Amino acid sequence: MRFIWPAGETLHAPPCPVCAAPGPHPVLLRTEEPDSTLLRCTTCRALAFAGAIPPDYAEDKPADLFVQFYVEQNAGLHHMTRLLYRLDPAAHPIDSLLDVGCGFGFPVDAAARVLGWRATGIDPSFYADIGRTTLGADIRRAYLTDQTKLGAPFDLVMGVEVIEHIPDLYPFLALLRRHLVPGGVLMLTTPDAAGIHPNVSEDALKPVLTVGAHLILFTDTAIKHALHRAGFQHVVTEIENENMVVFASDRPIVFRADAVAAHHAGHTAYLQRLLDTTAPGSTVWNGAASRLLAGIVDAAPVDEVLALYHRIALAWRDTYGIDLLRLRLPPVQDERAYAVGGPSLVDTLRAQAPVPLGAVLYRRAVLERRLPGHTPESVLAYARPAAVHAGQMYRALADYGLIDFTLQAVTWHARLLIVDRLTELAPELEPQLLAGWAAASPGALAGRLDPPRSVVVQRTAHVFNRLVHATAYDEALRLAPALDDLDTVCSALATQPLVLFHALFCLGVLRLNRLRALPAAHAAFARMQAEATARQDGPDAASARHYRGVAEEHVRLVGASQ
Repeated sequence: MRFIWPAGETLHAPPCPVCAAPGPHPVLLRTEEPDSTLLRCTTCRALAFAGAIPPDYAEDKPADLFVQFYVEQNAGLHHMTRLLYRLDPAAHPIDSLLDVGCGFGFPVDAAARVLGWRATGIDPSFYADIGRTTLGADIRRAYLTDQTKLGAPFDLVMGVEVIEHIPDLYPFLALLRRHLVPGGVLMLTTPDAAGIHPNVSEDALKPVLTVGAHLILFTDTAIKHALHRAGFQHVVTEIENENMVVFASDRPIVFRADAVAAHHAGHTAYLQRLLDTTAPGSTVWNGAASRLLAGIVDAAPVDEVLALYHRIALAWRDTYGIDLLRLRLPPVQDERAYAVGGPSLVDTLRAQAPVPLGAVLYRRAVLERRLPGHTPESVLAYARPAAVHAGQMYRALADYGLIDFTLQAVTWHARLLIVDRLTELAPELEPQLLAGWAAASPGALAGRLDPPRSVVVQRTAHVFNRLVHATAYDEALRLAPALDDLDTVCSALATQPLVLFHALFCLGVLRLNRLRALPAAHAAFARMQAEATARQDGPDAASARHYRGVAEEHVRLVGASQ
């Protein structure tokens, strides 16, 4: 899918579906295949696809791959169950939940089985049938309409990634209010439209836009306007990366102080329940096991984590014939063989192992570092196949338009773990190893399996600074491309001012002494001066004033030489 960002173009279209502002509306972007135009309201900043027609979500579709991908890996289970623990129970006594657009229905099941609530889900898609059958939860496959009978109103009505699919916004919000007890809470999550701009990668944009399914994308201003207009007196929004979490009620919203701890305990208990009540090696079991391992690997007792890994290994040995204990893993596929027809790469990989194989191997590598007597080689034994299997599964799923950020993150995290352990074995190779990790992947993979640039800056800055101070300029040049963008450097190191000042200084020195690039050197020193000046009255005032003086001197020096 190609994104086109026209400048200064407007389109005559119906009034904004959120605030009713009349057109013409500015065109934010266009997409090809499918051909869609995204308009921005100049009043509330909401985004809407011109003339979009919602799909029929009740249509049956081939579900096998999509369900496995969602249940084993992609479902934001932690995010969804976290919402159940956000509100202060004293201010918002809750014992019933309606989850509208619940899909497979994990939050419905968790609310009923862990919290003991009366919990109902409603969704028109095939996921609802599969979730009801698999989980045994009260999930109705239907659209929510004014004829829907769901019993008594609910204390909490929730819609996770639903509101952006709705063409008639205000009738839908009225339906949600109808099923809410007086003083109850409506909780929504939806993409943050403010995060849609040309600097965002295509992989990150695709799930946010979901062209053909998402109809309205909300800003903070737009969603508050909509909910106040729908009659809610109190609306609170929280921005989390590319998403918003929205709470609306006729009472003031009060959050619980122990929400993180309460959710950790409840979420862990739910995953454990899924492990104990579903068949080992099944899709639900695999998803619960990999998520539980991820949640406990860093802090739980080592014996507990090892026991879970052993349990996973036995289940996957019996189901797939692979051995995680002796690292007898599926062969890596030659991806060129799948370009000429026949079975797809993803079908071959799914027959060999579950989707989260790479993620589980990565967690095992992380656990290895906690074990007494571990060696770099023992960590590498798990980190290497983790990167390979996670990366290949990611690429296979991407061919179907299924972008998974967990597999993406596991791939680059595992690669960084490999770099760190190889550095222990050969410290002199650290610049070369880090440069390889930080470099963009080739071809179509560029930006897809690579670490975020802010992470690259944070990991490479210390090494880069050390090399420049040692006048090892040729080695420092390996890492310089990772630090070329001064805005990214300053953003990534904002909480580490001394490292930031050093990095900007060293960039200036390298550009001056090794590259003889005077304008670029001047830009680095000038940025150092500006960053130090901005901090000269803060907690790092003494250091900031010192580095400001150093920067001013070098700005004068380079300026006189240009």
